[in-house]
Amino acid sequence: MFKDLKLGAKLIGLMGVVTIVMGVVLIYAYIDNQHSLAVKNEVNASHDLVLLAESARENMGDKWKKGLFSVEQLRNIEGRTEAEKLDKILASVPVVTAWEVAQRHADEGGFVFRTPRVNARNPDNEPDVIEREALAYFETNPSAKEYYVEDKGKNELRYFRPVRFTEECLYCHGDPSRSQELWGRNDGKDITGFKMDGKKVGDLHGAFEVIKSLDGADAETRNNAFKAVGLIVVIIILAIVAIWQLSRKLITNPLAQMVAFASKIADGDVTQILRATSQDEIGLLTRSLNSMSENLRQVIVQITGNAQNLDQTSSELSETSDHVSGSVSEMSMKASSVASAAEEMSVNMSSVSAASEQSSTNI
Repeated sequence: MFKDLKLGAKLIGLMGVVTIVMGVVLIYAYIDNQHSLAVKNEVNASHDLVLLAESARENMGDKWKKGLFSVEQLRNIEGRTEAEKLDKILASVPVVTAWEVAQRHADEGGFVFRTPRVNARNPDNEPDVIEREALAYFETNPSAKEYYVEDKGKNELRYFRPVRFTEECLYCHGDPSRSQELWGRNDGKDITGFKMDGKKVGDLHGAFEVIKSLDGADAETRNNAFKAVGLIVVIIILAIVAIWQLSRKLITNPLAQMVAFASKIADGDVTQILRATSQDEIGLLTRSLNSMSENLRQVIVQITGNAQNLDQTSSELSETSDHVSGSVSEMSMKASSVASAAEEMSVNMSSVSAASEQSSTNI
C-alpha cells in the first residue's frame, strides 16, 4: 500500500513519523531530566536540613565544652518520675537536640527525619535494609560526607549524613570501665541504664536521615510534561505543514510537470520546454529532460529530411528505370530486325548457293 502512494504523501508520512518519534523521545528525555532535577533539588534541600541539625548538635557540643553542661549536673538532675528525669537528661544530649530541631519542622516540610543506628537503644531507630546499606557505606568510607538513594518502590529520596562520636558522646558510649567514675555505677552502664559501648572519638555513631516523597515533584513534572506535549504537538503540526508546502514547491509540483512533459514526448510532442529554476537534483533532471527533448527534436528533423531525400532519390531512380526499360525495348526491337535481316540474308545466300550449283551442273 505504501509503495502505491504518491511521492509527496510518502515524504509527508515519513517525516511525520520521524517527527513524532523525535517528539516522543524528547518528552521522555524531558521527563527523565525533570525527575533527575527534582531529585537533585531534594538532595540539596535535605543537605541543608541536615546541616541545620548538625549545627544544633555542634552548638550543644560547644556548651558541653564551655562547661554549661557536665556529668555532675546530669547526676544531680531530679524529676517527679523516672520518665521526666530521663527527658531532662536527654535534653542535654547534642544528638537528641539535633533530631528534635529537625523533627519540629518535619510535618511542615513534608519530610521524615530519622536517626538510624546499628544496635540502637531506641527500637524506633533500628535500621532497615536501605539504612543498613548507608551505615555500611559510611563505615567503609570514613571520609564520606553524604549518601543518598532513590527508593523506587516507595518513590522516596533517602538522604543520609554520618554522625560520628565526639568527646562528649563518650560519657555514655565510651569505655564501660569508666561507668563507676562517671555515673557511680559498677555495672558498665551509663546514667540512662544502657550498656556503655566502648566507642572512641571518630567512630560511627549512626546517621541523620531525611526521607522525602517524590510524588509532589513527579506530579509537577507530569504537569510540565503535558504542557510540553501540547507544545511539541503544535510544533509537529507546523513542521508537517511546512514540509508539505516545501515538498509541493520543491519536489511534488516539479515532478508532476516532468511526468506531464514525458507523457507529451511519448505522444510525439517534442516542442515543450521545462523551466529550470534551481541547481539541485530537480533542476539537473529538468535540464536533462530539456536536452533529451531537444535531441529528439533534432533527430526527428534529421529523419524527416532524410526521408524527403530518399523520396526524391526514389523518384529519380523510378525515372531512370523507365528510361532504361525503354532503351531495352528499343534494343530488343532492333535486335529482332537484325535477326530478321540476317535470316533473310541467309535465305538469299541459300538461293544464291543453289543457283550457283545449278549453273555448275549445266556447264
